Amino acid sequence: MAFNKTSIIFVLFFLMTVILSTVEAKKKKEPTFVNDPILTSGTLFYIAISVSFALWCTGYGLDYVMDRHEKQANTRAFQKYNVQAY
Repeated sequence: MAFNKTSIIFVLFFLMTVILSTVEAKKKKEPTFVNDPILTSGTLFYIAISVSFALWCTGYGLDYVMDRHEKQANTRAFQKYNVQAY
C-alpha cells in the first residue's frame, strides 16, 4: 500500500494533535472523561431501555399486522381460486 503526501501529512497532524492534547491534559491535571450528571446517574440507561422497548413494541406490532394481512390474503386467494366445477 503506497502512501501519498496527503495521507502522511494527515497522520502527522493527527499524531501531533493527540500528543499536544495529552500533554496539555497532564499539565492542567484535568480528568480526561466527562462528569456529566446524565452519564453518571443512570438516567441514560433508563432512556436507552425505554427507547429499546418502544422500538421492540413497534416491530412486534408491525409483525402482527403483516401476519394478519398475509393470512387474509391467503384465505381470499384460496377462496377465489378454489372454485369447484360441477
